[in-house]
Amino acid sequence: MKRQSLFKFVSVIFTLIVIVIFSSCGNDEPEYKDYYIKYEVRGIYGSLSTVTLIDENNNEVQLQTGNIGTLLTRTIGPVAKGFKAHCNASAGNAITIYCCRGQEPFVTKASGYGDVSYTIDF
Repeated sequence: MKRQSLFKFVSVIFTLIVIVIFSSCGNDEPEYKDYYIKYEVRGIYGSLSTVTLIDENNNEVQLQTGNIGTLLTRTIGPVAKGFKAHCNASAGNAITIYCCRGQEPFVTKASGYGDVSYTIDF
């Protein structure tokens, strides 16, 4: 009888240890809440044009680009996951949207001409 009780006791302890070990093996990736967006607009041809972008407060901001080859950059943040970055410029401007989380380097997320959007999803 003592042997069965001891076996049950050891089985319960072993089960509890396994549960504790596996419950502590969760996702070790940090939960990022601070993302940053960098807009880059390059004038390809033409002169001044208006660029409209969305800032960290979801407001439209209008900026002016310069002459051919001029590079306009604007970094905003912090913003949360799910934020929709959007930039609109005349068709003669190349737009690139970069994103980073925390202190990580910026990564290209969207590019094109005239109208470019990206929603943070990582």
